[in-house]
Amino acid sequence: YLFFCLDLVYVFFFFFFFKQKTAYEIYQCDWSSDVCSSDLFVALPDITSNDVWCILEDFNKTHWFATEKGALNFDGGSVQHFVAKDGLVDDRVRTIVQDRYGTYWFATNQGVYRYNKKEFIQLSEKDGLTSNTIYSLLLDKRDGLWIGSNKGLDRINIEEYGTNGKLLLKHYGKPEGFMGVECN
Repeated sequence: YLFFCLDLVYVFFFFFFFKQKTAYEIYQCDWSSDVCSSDLFVALPDITSNDVWCILEDFNKTHWFATEKGALNFDGGSVQHFVAKDGLVDDRVRTIVQDRYGTYWFATNQGVYRYNKKEFIQLSEKDGLTSNTIYSLLLDKRDGLWIGSNKGLDRINIEEYGTNGKLLLKHYGKPEGFMGVECN
């Protein structure tokens, strides 16, 4: 996932800055052969930030963009922009992941947001997270969501949280043997 995200960001910025287009573009590639087609450009005029932190292609082939000014999704025809008025309180979105249940998770400066395609639900220090400054998210095969922050790692069980709302949280910092503190 990380390499896919970095590859997309590299291709995305390379073609934006070096081709001097007026709108952001997705450049679709066949990653198995590193062959890219120049006729697959798609202009995205609704991206209003120069800082795109991550691009996620979800199960439905929708592209999600984590930006300094909210999250956007592009379904191939239209762009939907998610900001504070939609329930995403912090517009600075650093990364987006999708779990096996189809739920989206957003890393922000105000904690983690869970999006079930209907509403955003915020998880923050009030809920037990070590910090609200979230840099990274990673899903494991045991339904764990690893949350990298400026104060270490937290892990929550997303199945337990999704089915009964119970937040099973484990923190990993220096006392637990985690050598670093800041995870970005």
